[in-house]
Amino acid sequence: MRARTLVLVLAPVLAALASLFILLAFFPEPLPGGHASQRSPASPGASNPTHGIHSPGNACPSSELTLTAGRGEEVLSLGSINFSESSNVIFKPEVQLLSGNARFILSATLELEGSARSYKVEMPCIAASGMECFRVMMLIPGFDAPMLIEKGVYSARLRVSWQSSGDLKVRITLRYSLGENAELEELPEPPEAPEWIPFNGSTRSYAVQVDGLSSKAGEDGLASFKLLVWVYVPGGAEGAMQAKLRVEGDEVVEEFPLELRAKGPYFEGAYLLKLPPGVYSVTVTLSDKALTAILRALTG
Repeated sequence: MRARTLVLVLAPVLAALASLFILLAFFPEPLPGGHASQRSPASPGASNPTHGIHSPGNACPSSELTLTAGRGEEVLSLGSINFSESSNVIFKPEVQLLSGNARFILSATLELEGSARSYKVEMPCIAASGMECFRVMMLIPGFDAPMLIEKGVYSARLRVSWQSSGDLKVRITLRYSLGENAELEELPEPPEAPEWIPFNGSTRSYAVQVDGLSSKAGEDGLASFKLLVWVYVPGGAEGAMQAKLRVEGDEVVEEFPLELRAKGPYFEGAYLLKLPPGVYSVTVTLSDKALTAILRALTG
């Protein structure tokens, strides 16, 4: 008798819990605009940036866009972006669904026009609902990985393309974040070091040497690496030789011009390279020869 009474008491409670579970399964957490978050898988191995924001960072003015059924394209003017110094930048659009309940795919291309330089950043699959959105598996500079943008003021446009099963209205906000920068200082004299490690590709005729493959960050938050760069000229060196140093990492992409000065039968230069914590591929290009090393900047 007690068992039957217990079952009768618990039955309504269990039924209510079951109904709640069904509601949660079919109605996910709403977006700030009051509409359910809608996502669609991207291609295997590719990131799915649907409704994603890289960081709060900086933002361009938001724009509202009406997506009509079928395929379409529209260019949104985002005003100007001023980079007071050359920066490593990642752009991420935030998409908010305002009205409509159709299936759709949304992609974009960011176009930056400056007085001296222009840039284009492809942004596939920035939002999708009810449709699979496939994209390239490689990292896209400026979208998945930092892109080096030169100092200046740029006119920004977002070219948005879509495929939709019905009419929708969305709000798009382009956000961007600035990564930390590497620093390079020319030294007046070749520094001393307990050990010099050659970059890959170094020979007896030309070489890049570093005082260590790892270094801890100092009080300024940057790890320091001493570099020696030299090229042997059998007939004697005269004037100067131009070279290039490139740093690539998760949050840093930098290029520095190098000027090697003649000293006897050599062109040579000494430098202090400073890097924020991370792992970097550092390449020095001497004419058509690329010498590379992997450097690890450790937290202090």
